[in-house]
Amino acid sequence: MAIKNKDGTTFKLQGPNPLVLNQDFWEGKVRFHNFGWETAITKEGAALEREEEPMPDFIELKDIKTEEIKVQAKEIIPDPKRKKKPPDLTEGLPRIPMYCLPAIISETYDALYDETRVSLHYGQQFAFEGIIASFTDMTFQVWSNITDAKPHSIIFVPKDRRWWRIDKAEPKAEGLLLSCVPSETHPSFST
Repeated sequence: MAIKNKDGTTFKLQGPNPLVLNQDFWEGKVRFHNFGWETAITKEGAALEREEEPMPDFIELKDIKTEEIKVQAKEIIPDPKRKKKPPDLTEGLPRIPMYCLPAIISETYDALYDETRVSLHYGQQFAFEGIIASFTDMTFQVWSNITDAKPHSIIFVPKDRRWWRIDKAEPKAEGLLLSCVPSETHPSFST
């Protein structure tokens, strides 16, 4: 039993392309250039080297008079009022709103036990805009021009609903490049 199309005609798997019925073949109309190469093979199988025709001698140009042209150079004096601004490297990149809970690390020395204790507190949360440099499941890098972000601070990205802990903060292009890892604490941010 044959397979039928929706309109009732017999379905064909293969057949000639109807577009080539009116195809113009190239027989006798094509002219090949630079295809008449001759090769000579020696007994060892390497191509035979042919002697090349010597290049014709070039005509030497003699007795050409050269003239000296003097051009006065115009001295450009920079205008002190008009300073060039460095180009903004972040222009046109998407800025994403984020929240930060800055970490405050305090150290206390206990003279009785002769040890230093480190405690971690968090400051007042704030919102900022950042540009994502790289993003995977386990790492997150964001660039921003904030200065309050220090290691152990927590960043919340509302778009992804993920919390990140800052591992490193490196100065980069008039801002900070914050390298983050997933945070084990998930504080509430006012979104």
